[in-house]
Amino acid sequence: MAYALGRALGPAVVRNRVRRRLRAGLAAASSDGRLLPGYYLFGAQAAAATRSYSELMFDLTHLLSRLPRPVEAG
Repeated sequence: MAYALGRALGPAVVRNRVRRRLRAGLAAASSDGRLLPGYYLFGAQAAAATRSYSELMFDLTHLLSRLPRPVEAG
């Protein structure tokens, strides 16, 4: 996974905080099977810098719900 966080998001401290939060949320999503194997690029708008962790995770969950679901082998 890659993260595209531009300078419009804020200084490096803010960009790194948002990146760490995204990484934590996506680690949980990939461990429970919500992400198909592959390459992903995640970006964030400037508003992500002011969102709380729970708000950011809500947004991430909503985004992931729009992705195609993995097909169960069976």
